[in-house]
Amino acid sequence: MGYLSKLPLGDPVDIVDLAPQLAGGRADDDGRVLTRLGRGAAGAGSRRCNVGAADHLPPEVEAADPPGWTVQPHDEDERARYGVYALNRRAAEAGTLRVHANAVLDGHGADRAVIVLGDLNDTPEAASTQLLLGPGGSEIGTRGEKLSDKGDAWRLWNLAPRSRRRPATRGSTRDVVS
Repeated sequence: MGYLSKLPLGDPVDIVDLAPQLAGGRADDDGRVLTRLGRGAAGAGSRRCNVGAADHLPPEVEAADPPGWTVQPHDEDERARYGVYALNRRAAEAGTLRVHANAVLDGHGADRAVIVLGDLNDTPEAASTQLLLGPGGSEIGTRGEKLSDKGDAWRLWNLAPRSRRRPATRGSTRDVVS
């Protein structure tokens, strides 16, 4: 995952460790604990915008990947346990990204442009995505979109509803977010 900018970006940051309050969750049956993001994230900023990119949040199958485990669990107990470990990992990683976004926003969301992007491997309604978005009630396309509220200082917006579908051309992407 990466990003390009016409503006000079400075103050790079690598995010590899889970936020201290989110680390320590159980990772597998052997007792390993979660301490780091699976693939890390990066951030940088300019005078006009701060950008954070998550390489990707792991899909559940990858997040629940103990040694010797296949896509098919050995039994339903193992499937349930590793499903919980995977959900814990996804939540801790999404929460860590949100903690970093909160530090950049610092309650000034109306004045600071912050972009969090990456391969989230989930839908906007998923719990891990909701952790990133923050306070609800003013999503794009809802009645509350144009109404100010106390959550605006911390809100991140899902820009997908504003995307336009364009025909693919060589060297371009299909989805353009404006």
